[in-house]
Amino acid sequence: MITVGKRSSGQFSIYTVLYVGLVGLLVFGSQTASIRSNPEQSRWIYLCIGTFTVIYLIYVSSYFSIPKALIKMDEKNLYLHHRSHQDIIPLIDIIGVNARKTRSRNMTYTFGKLFIETTSKTYFVSSLANCEAVSSDISKRLFDARSSNQTSI
Repeated sequence: MITVGKRSSGQFSIYTVLYVGLVGLLVFGSQTASIRSNPEQSRWIYLCIGTFTVIYLIYVSSYFSIPKALIKMDEKNLYLHHRSHQDIIPLIDIIGVNARKTRSRNMTYTFGKLFIETTSKTYFVSSLANCEAVSSDISKRLFDARSSNQTSI
């Protein structure tokens, strides 16, 4: 079994930078003279820092619950690993594989979602590193598997 797609660390990095920036601004803001003299404002700032920390910890725990190897493949099936279950897709049923990179304003990242269309359902995997490379790799392996099946018949 070959690991085709891995979990992206891009979203984790973005949220970590945002968290550090927000907490840094709040700590810097709490050190100003006007806020130091007013303890009520200090309590609100510490409450905001605590709230940001709790939200960040919830995100981190949900991020690390996603398996590292999201997509695996063998000669007959494609395996999509999720937090609580695993989808097994026969290669014969796959119609197409499409990738969609994550975009934010004017930036396009290398991580994103992968959509796998089958005869009965459309599957997707999010937080996938190098989604376009994974899409082309699956398509190539799918073509190779189908061509080897036709020559053996």
